Amino acid sequence: PGHGQSSAPELEYTQEYFRDAVLAVMDHAGIDRAVLVGHSMGAFVNRLVAIKAPERVAGLIHVDGALMEAPEDEDALAALTEQLDGMLQMFQGPDSDQFAREFIASMHSSETTPQVREWVEDRMLATPAHVRNSAMTNFLVPAVWDRPPTEVPTLALFAVAPDLPPDLEQMMERMFPNLTYILWDGPGHFLMQERPDEVTRVIREYLGKLGL
Repeated sequence: PGHGQSSAPELEYTQEYFRDAVLAVMDHAGIDRAVLVGHSMGAFVNRLVAIKAPERVAGLIHVDGALMEAPEDEDALAALTEQLDGMLQMFQGPDSDQFAREFIASMHSSETTPQVREWVEDRMLATPAHVRNSAMTNFLVPAVWDRPPTEVPTLALFAVAPDLPPDLEQMMERMFPNLTYILWDGPGHFLMQERPDEVTRVIREYLGKLGL
């Protein structure tokens, strides 16, 4: 909802709202059970679907998923919360479009072509400001990330980036005990645009392992 050609009503774009939208689409299409593939925030949304309705999810595939844990140390948590609050103020401020452009650009790598950079920016900035601001406001909150693990079979495909936690694989295993983990060095955040054939091959191979 609020993205692509979907309607964009004035409401709170929470992770639970997105989760329920996925299930509503599945219901409307008559899909009882599916493998859910999510990129970035979409990975977190799909995680919530698997937690709420594991019987509907045959597998999860995260492509550079925005999946995080809140620090247990109080000082580290306070510092992170302050950093996230600063980001949210920039998303909501008068220069939000320019900040969004810089934020998007920071997720690319030297391997990202100008064509992919332009493709990504055009589509992300086409999302209405009230949608992206609400989605980020309701996501960049450490308390939101605290969810139970799910036993649904999971493939996590990530690209090396400076801000990845050093224990990323272990963190993924805590969230998804039935995990297959792949880390690529070279592409940026938008792997499926930069290496579409390779991403498709990895997904097909994983589906084969699941017997799908």
